[in-house]
Amino acid sequence: MNFPDVVRIEPAGICNFKCIHCPIGVEGGHRIILKYEKFIEYFEMLPLVPRVLVLYHGGEPLLNKHLEKMIAYARGKGVKKIVFNTNASLLNDKRDLSQVDELRVSFDGDSPEQNDIIRINSEFYIDSERVREMALSDKRPAIIKIYNAGSGEPAQYLLDYFSDCPNVIFEGIKIRTWARLKNEPKQPLDNVTHCIALMETFTILSDGSVPMCCEDLQGDDIVGNVNQNTPLQLWEKMEFRRQAFRLKSYPKLCQSCFVVTG
Repeated sequence: MNFPDVVRIEPAGICNFKCIHCPIGVEGGHRIILKYEKFIEYFEMLPLVPRVLVLYHGGEPLLNKHLEKMIAYARGKGVKKIVFNTNASLLNDKRDLSQVDELRVSFDGDSPEQNDIIRINSEFYIDSERVREMALSDKRPAIIKIYNAGSGEPAQYLLDYFSDCPNVIFEGIKIRTWARLKNEPKQPLDNVTHCIALMETFTILSDGSVPMCCEDLQGDDIVGNVNQNTPLQLWEKMEFRRQAFRLKSYPKLCQSCFVVTG
């Protein structure tokens, strides 16, 4: 069985923001800050060197003081692409992110004022200036991708604010309800038989637990823990769920997920 070459390891299971559309923001994070030694242990358990390593799963990665060491370790092991998401509140000129291929930052709504209402604890003009300074520094990642949850198109205030940053790109998305086991199932779209999150990504949370997929921010549906079973064993354990999805007999978590419902 082929193990996926896209792996997510969570550096921090908590966040300093309380965004109104995020389960961790609304309910609080219930996991830990990952120790550097545990990161190495989890990484070395993998049956292959990931092509892509995502250091994020809903919490704020920059809360982990060892994040840059984790990035350097993964790069030294041969990871081709390293990605993480941040709310930008902890960016500063002491953070060297030059080995990061893609830094993902979120600013939401159609104006700075809307952003600060949606992203509680955010101060747009302070956080965005941190991003600009990083984008223009010699410690910058290869790409900074700004996500804007709102209408589905990048808001003009963001395009204007970062117009002098050549390595900044944008993606507009719509605010959505995250998949949860407690959600009521929704009507599925026709012919949804493949999901990248379920079938092409393996996720290890900061406490070693493995959720069914990377859309499960709160870890509602945990299939096991790498402190008891290897990543490959857990991946194989999930095959019946992937097969059910292919046959459109969707697992409970998937029944309220945007991949299935649109």
